[in-house]
Amino acid sequence: YVAVSTPEIKSRFNTELGLVWRQMPLVIYGPQDAILDQAMRDRSVELHVIRGRVSQIPTSEAYLEAVRIGLGWGVLAEIQVQQYLDSGELVELDGEDIEVDLYWQRWRLESEVLEKLTSSVVGAAKKALPQRK
Repeated sequence: YVAVSTPEIKSRFNTELGLVWRQMPLVIYGPQDAILDQAMRDRSVELHVIRGRVSQIPTSEAYLEAVRIGLGWGVLAEIQVQQYLDSGELVELDGEDIEVDLYWQRWRLESEVLEKLTSSVVGAAKKALPQRK
């Protein structure tokens, strides 16, 4: 996951001392967002001291869209925002990525269909996601 915003937001809240996180508008997914909580701890920011606008957008697609149109900064999966980073529509704020382990859960039921599905999901993830070093 990467902290991103529009170039305009990054520029407006960037000083000689770095980004002014507490004044930047923020898009949160919900009150129990462990990834955003980690991102804020990494940047020494607590939600109750943010002086900028805070918007809660509880769906993944709408959350990305809110960040993309400049409602605030947010933390998104790199694979989800890569095309916007490549185009310059969004920018990384500080390069402090958050790695999150992904798990595939399924029933223990013996099933050829579930075995094929599991194999497909694991194969697609290996191709699409960066491998840990």
